[in-house]
Amino acid sequence: MNTYNLSQEEEIFVSSIRRGYHARSFIKEIVNSRKYDPTIDFNKYFVQVTDGILMDKSDFRGDVDNTFLGAQIGENIAFGEINYLTDQLKKEIDSKIVDKNLLDYETLVNELKSLPEGFNPKNLLIPIDHYIEFYNVFTTKAKIEYDKSETAISVENIKLKIFWSNRYMDFKEIYLLGEGAVEWIFKQSNQMKEVISDKVRYNYYDKSVDDIDIFYGLHPEYKIHFGVRTVACANINKGKVRIYKIDK
Repeated sequence: MNTYNLSQEEEIFVSSIRRGYHARSFIKEIVNSRKYDPTIDFNKYFVQVTDGILMDKSDFRGDVDNTFLGAQIGENIAFGEINYLTDQLKKEIDSKIVDKNLLDYETLVNELKSLPEGFNPKNLLIPIDHYIEFYNVFTTKAKIEYDKSETAISVENIKLKIFWSNRYMDFKEIYLLGEGAVEWIFKQSNQMKEVISDKVRYNYYDKSVDDIDIFYGLHPEYKIHFGVRTVACANINKGKVRIYKIDK
């Protein structure tokens, strides 16, 4: 099977996918992550977060800048990882109903005080609409810190990193994660199985070591299929997670 050689424009496109993923991926900021170890992780359940696109050869003649499109594909993978995580949390952990009118400083303080010893709250994932309300109330009573792309709030000597939703990771609940709440075991590209398809012959398979894997092959209609994926397993410590559903 012949190797498919990428043109310079196609290589730029692939690089933009990688840059988009790494610029937006923050899953490892909210979980304890480690690389896959085949000696101890061989029986764990792993999932693929995937995306892809079929493009014409003519798209890479240099007439159009495809890097924005490539970055979006990489971002989709990054947001997909968060969507997978929040979906798993909802499946395994019951939500606590919270009255929208009680989304205030005192309620948060009382909730933090009620957590069991050793919970060690670290991260707060909050829907953007509630974050705006949250921000307006909390700025007068709590210290909000900004450090580059990181936002954190200090409450009763507890620092919580805050992450909010967007249109691509549109979670509706508030997630409070303690230290060690999730172990995220990820495979690097050289640890993933090759993709086999009866529609596209993947003549060239990108196996350079990275947390995101990009593969491509020539389609019978003289198009190029670019596939993108990450592979991971989320081990959840239920005792270190609280989910709050806002009652409107």
